[in-house]
Amino acid sequence: MEKMTSKVRVREILEQAKQSWEQQGQDALLVVIYEGLLKKKVSFPLLEFAAKEMALWIPEDEQLYVMDILVATKEMGSYVLAGMMLQLRLPLYLEESIQRACAYIVGGDQWYVCDIVGERVLGHALLTYPEKNNPFIETLGPIFRQMDCAYDRCCDTLCGKERPLTKICRNYVQAFTFAI
Repeated sequence: MEKMTSKVRVREILEQAKQSWEQQGQDALLVVIYEGLLKKKVSFPLLEFAAKEMALWIPEDEQLYVMDILVATKEMGSYVLAGMMLQLRLPLYLEESIQRACAYIVGGDQWYVCDIVGERVLGHALLTYPEKNNPFIETLGPIFRQMDCAYDRCCDTLCGKERPLTKICRNYVQAFTFAI
């Protein structure tokens, strides 16, 4: 697997993706992102950088669609891109971003999805907007119980042993369910 370590190279791929999107539409954008970033070994900080850059030129009304398609690939890097883009949307779309993050976690059904998305969206929302979260958290009870079940299935697949990162996932779920 090719390793990418340069912001310059990420910028080149993003420029190619933007041109493809402008000339051929969303599908072309998604192909370039998939092949240029997700199928390569790219560090999380570089993927976060890519997500911030993409959020600048992908219209808000198209961002969720792009994130959904990227996450559907089930590539680990897709959760970093989606999580960071959701984090950037929190100031304007708090509830929608948290609900989408929960959907990605439940649908991802892997311990690392909870860790990646939870850190970037749920954890950030709890720290940045605590006063706005309390009324909203109560409506998410069923979703968090699903997340708890997804967490348990992930632990079962790890031979019944909790790994340190899965404990972080458990902490996100417990923090959000505390008010329920």
